[in-house]
Amino acid sequence: MTVTSSQIPDLQRRKLERRFTLIDTNGDGAIRHDDCVRMMERLCAAFGETLESPKGGALAAAYDRMFATLIAELDNDADGAISRDEFVTGMFTVVGDPAGFDATLRGAAEAVMSLADTDGNGTLGPAEYARLVGAFGVGSDEAAEAFARLDRDGNGQLQLREIIEAEKEFFTSTDPDAPGNYFFGRF
Repeated sequence: MTVTSSQIPDLQRRKLERRFTLIDTNGDGAIRHDDCVRMMERLCAAFGETLESPKGGALAAAYDRMFATLIAELDNDADGAISRDEFVTGMFTVVGDPAGFDATLRGAAEAVMSLADTDGNGTLGPAEYARLVGAFGVGSDEAAEAFARLDRDGNGQLQLREIIEAEKEFFTSTDPDAPGNYFFGRF
């Protein structure tokens, strides 16, 4: 199914545009492999890792798979880059349902969680989460607000299932009050 930007509900369009802006690391209006490399480097740097370390290597492999999938699915004009419109309309179509999210983004989300879990307890505390989303350009106040929304059980930690649920909500929910809408800060 092909959709146009005007067919996408406003809430989802705004979230997807926010996500595009965070991934387009050089601000040139397109997502290319070098944007993904810069994003991986930022994530690794935030947690004292390199792309050559075990955690950094796992992140790089997951991001490379994700980028290859996104190029195959979203790059309509086959120029090797994903424009804002291609991203918004394509992500709405490809990961706009939970199965599409799992096939396209889950592996990268798990690799990011592993990288960000610096104490190895299988969860992210507020500081780990703030460092994670800080690498995407989200400020500390927004990170604290988002963490409070995402910590659904109120235990002060985000488990992998809460992270995955939040990211799925970010990409799929039409509920304006869904906590996952704030995963990448305010939009």
